[in-house]
Amino acid sequence: MLQFRVRRILFVASPTACLNWCGVLNYMKKRLVVIGEYFPPRLGGGRRLFEIMKRLSTKYDIRFIVVPPSYVTFIRKIEFVTNKEKQIFCENMIGYNIGLPRLILKLWRKRFLLPYMLTMMHLFFKVMKKLIELKPSTIIIDAPSPYSGLLGAICGRILNKKLLIEYNDMQAFYAVEMLEGKVNTFLKNVLILIEDNIIKSAWKVTAISDFVRRYASRRQDRKDIIVIPNGVDLQVFDPRISGTETRSQLGIGNETKLCVYAGRIEKCVGAEIVLETAKLLQKRTDIEFMIVGEGDSRMINRLSRLGNVVLTGLVPMQSVPKYLAAADIVLVPFSNSIASHAISPLKIFEALAMGKPVIARSVSGVREVITDNYDGILISSGPKKWASEIINLIDNPVKALFLGENARKTARKYEWDRLARKFDDVINARA
Repeated sequence: MLQFRVRRILFVASPTACLNWCGVLNYMKKRLVVIGEYFPPRLGGGRRLFEIMKRLSTKYDIRFIVVPPSYVTFIRKIEFVTNKEKQIFCENMIGYNIGLPRLILKLWRKRFLLPYMLTMMHLFFKVMKKLIELKPSTIIIDAPSPYSGLLGAICGRILNKKLLIEYNDMQAFYAVEMLEGKVNTFLKNVLILIEDNIIKSAWKVTAISDFVRRYASRRQDRKDIIVIPNGVDLQVFDPRISGTETRSQLGIGNETKLCVYAGRIEKCVGAEIVLETAKLLQKRTDIEFMIVGEGDSRMINRLSRLGNVVLTGLVPMQSVPKYLAAADIVLVPFSNSIASHAISPLKIFEALAMGKPVIARSVSGVREVITDNYDGILISSGPKKWASEIINLIDNPVKALFLGENARKTARKYEWDRLARKFDDVINARA
């Protein structure tokens, strides 16, 4: 008995022993390696794959190889990219963050092509080394991009590993939009060609929307793509959460009708629509706008000049439900582009789960989820229509309540647990 107690005390008191046991247990599982751009504490566009993998982490040994995010590296030119490498343990998964040398970081502030080539060479050797060390049974790539997607596809082919690619964005078109005229037609076609070939090289492909699946089929990339939409955690995004504290902290009275936008603040994802709509409604003293997130400093500066707009900046992910709870209406705008039609935005599912009336841009990926005038309002035109629909919902609380109740019903179809099981079926599918 004494011997048993001593061993028990030593086991509980030793974190190293716990990690060793986790290592033994993980060794017995099939190992999956995800190559992507995000891992906690900062998730960004990688949250979808993180949520799915988190729910599969009891069945598989899951590792993330994390390269510096393309958004800040290529477009915003280094805001939080580091040259340090680190290992992070989160939700029974391990992430290996790969940094960039200081010389390459400096080059990114001035040029594009040279630092891109140097970045890809540096990351190729780092990713290859880590993959050889980890010996995965399957490599999962977060997007068919000419960055992390290309790295993963080349490494996977060299190592003869099964490649499962997440077609969660039309990266070539998105990059052209974000770089605002800096990409010529030739380079655009090269990016599309790279995307096509990455998709063709995969063992399996999952798509975020049916629009993407149809696009790939028309491109003759492949016809066996499995659509797995985005989802939501219904326990985290719960209509019973109160937004009173958030309103109080921001000085927004309970009598004020609050329109909330939560997401990246960029022209290509609809920030211009929010800006112009807020301008049109400045005379309605009972209506305010709350913008939750970070993004283009120029757009943020323009929004900050409006007296009916509250900017919160970036908030922790766990706090987002409280900010949505403060909303009377949730806005989900997008520009009318090919890249926008392909997406299935997380913010849609989170707003629906909170039981909020949603006004959204009528792009294909959104129409696959929302039914107009049943669980949301879909708009194809400009700011005047957005302002009109906001006023209509505020002046018609019965309709707003109807939309909110149906929104929660719709969200139940998109629980992460259900989508993770579908993803697991793809992992275990035969060739």
